[in-house]
Amino acid sequence: MQEATSSPTDNPCWGGPDSHQHDLEYLLKVLGGENTPSASPNEYSSFLEGVKRKLVVFQDENYLVINKPPDLRMDGPYRASVHKLLLYLFPPPSLQGPVVKVISTSPVKCDDKTECNNESTHDDETDTKNRPRNHCVLVQSISSLSKHSCLKDDPFRIVHQLDYATSGILLYARNKCAASIACRSFQERQTKKEYVAVVTNKNSDVSDPPFGSGFFQSLPVLPSSSLSQWKDGSLEKRYRKKRRRETEDRSGKKNTFDGFMPVHSVFAKWRGVLIRLKNEKDVNNDSTNINMRQIKKHHDSLPPLPEPETPLTLEEIEEVLSLGSSWKAVKSNKSTHSRCWVTVVEEMAAQYNQSLERFHARKVEREENHNARKQAEVEKTDNRPLPSLFRIQTEEDRDSEACRDTFYICAAIGEYNDGRFEVLVDPSVAKTPANDVANEMGEPPPLPELRPSLTMCTVLWRGFMQIDANDSLSIPVAKVLLQPWTGRRHQLRVHLAQVTGFPILGDATYGGNIEIKCNDSQSEIAGGSECPAEGTRVACRRMCLHAKQLSILLTEGNVETFVAPDPFTIVRRPGCEKETLAVN
Repeated sequence: MQEATSSPTDNPCWGGPDSHQHDLEYLLKVLGGENTPSASPNEYSSFLEGVKRKLVVFQDENYLVINKPPDLRMDGPYRASVHKLLLYLFPPPSLQGPVVKVISTSPVKCDDKTECNNESTHDDETDTKNRPRNHCVLVQSISSLSKHSCLKDDPFRIVHQLDYATSGILLYARNKCAASIACRSFQERQTKKEYVAVVTNKNSDVSDPPFGSGFFQSLPVLPSSSLSQWKDGSLEKRYRKKRRRETEDRSGKKNTFDGFMPVHSVFAKWRGVLIRLKNEKDVNNDSTNINMRQIKKHHDSLPPLPEPETPLTLEEIEEVLSLGSSWKAVKSNKSTHSRCWVTVVEEMAAQYNQSLERFHARKVEREENHNARKQAEVEKTDNRPLPSLFRIQTEEDRDSEACRDTFYICAAIGEYNDGRFEVLVDPSVAKTPANDVANEMGEPPPLPELRPSLTMCTVLWRGFMQIDANDSLSIPVAKVLLQPWTGRRHQLRVHLAQVTGFPILGDATYGGNIEIKCNDSQSEIAGGSECPAEGTRVACRRMCLHAKQLSILLTEGNVETFVAPDPFTIVRRPGCEKETLAVN
């Protein structure tokens, strides 16, 4: 398969040294294993089913959950992406047959031995039913699609994302309503995510596995009440509120406030009140002037609308209602009326927003007083700020092994404003300083906004990972379970690398891309990569971070849990007493 030469290139762990081994065609062959996308209908069907069994964790009419391969981008102008992979496995009608001639001068490589020209037709052009195109034409049709908006009938909607190098559970919605529900669950923190990772020493001279007994003995032990602000979400809510106010100040937002009601909304509210008033007058056969305060409040906690200077008659109410529900249409109406209703509504909106501002100011004051009292109660229990590394211990789990091997990482994270890829952890707690680039004056760049972030980490296993086929090379590693309490970009990667000092194995951005020296007897290392004689090679071709589990509220009161197979397994090789870690 040929792609535009302007497409950005990657070097995925599942690919090879040649550029054609980085595209969708090659990825499908890797996922298909022994099966190939043959022209035979039965063999092709078997190939598709094999790829789906490897990738699809769950699917119904609303959602699709897959086990994302590592080193694969979500979408974009790349040779391979999750988006292109899903379009191939679940093509929408616009990518299905019957197929008219697709003419191209460039051949498409169908398999290792044959090539077929893109000037092809459906096997049966008289068949009007939609059915998948043949493999070559389908791959060629998908190759130029870089955005979800490229197809009007694209069935997949992004709900959340995983980094390029991260594998594991990835949830897609299949319609607008399902996407709205899932996105709301993520926004309201009604999700729980678990990751597994393999970490190593940043210093290759250290021979002991990470997170030894000395690490845990140095950590302070805090009561469970120390996490109360994180558990109830109050800390995150205060941060979001503060950030929203600062954003409004920077954008120059004036003459508005939380709860501000624009003129068109005031008109809609007034029209609803007039409809209820007219109905009551019709029932009572009353033709006197209308006073809006006569109507009962219908469970509306907001202040009542102000009265016009002159009360409305029943005829005037009918006149206002005849203008329709569109404020834009009311403003453009040039007909002669008993009053200038645009002026009436605009004056009413100005008065009403003055009342709303006072109302919301009192509401905010009550909320702030409540939060201040709650904060004071928390500070009475524990007035210390959380350290960057600590343990939590209660009476129930004082002697449990999970408690002994579990700790927390609390360090604020910020994203640079200059668009650089890496993020910054709070310099006051970072063990590894950030690679800041000085400006023209030789001054370090200003610190970005730091967002509170918390990660729970449990050490599952410590030992050594054999990185060559002859078992003559190994590196110290630890397998950990990670539960992020917040969802910052690169949170797990930067917390492990810059706060604990143990980066994720294979993480080239934050120091986990460990290189080893190998000789001519060490021909192969982990991941199937050949090691050049008397040269160096990375210890692992992929970043060892995997989204293992996602629990999310998708229907009212019903939490769905999706689990992906763990690619980092503990094995004992034949003839070897010690366990080792294998990366699948």
